[in-house]
Amino acid sequence: MNEGVAKQTVRRILAEVFSAGRLDLIDELYHPGVAGKVRQLATALRSAFPDLSLDVVHLIEEDHKVACHWRASGTQQGAFRNVPPTGAHVSFSGTSIYVFEAGKVAEIASSWDVFGLLQQLREALLR
Repeated sequence: MNEGVAKQTVRRILAEVFSAGRLDLIDELYHPGVAGKVRQLATALRSAFPDLSLDVVHLIEEDHKVACHWRASGTQQGAFRNVPPTGAHVSFSGTSIYVFEAGKVAEIASSWDVFGLLQQLREALLR
């Protein structure tokens, strides 16, 4: 079965933008209204976790929307949400829904386990 263009774009976002740090692709893949926020998030995550890796768990496309359940992991080398670098390897997961217009992401709704991530970092601080 051929994968739709929107699904391929989401795979590129996870692999190239977030995992490989190709922030130069943001303007190509996102509408200007969301590109700035994505750039801020990707910059913050890549600064804190330079080896960040996101993997697709489930990917569902319907009409002009893609739902993606993903897993992420990385080693904290920089500050993240007021937690200083711990050197801890962490993992967390989330789900993002991407809405496409004219081949680019126009809206994103994400829910991810920030609490679980922060808990792992705080535990590393106590070691």
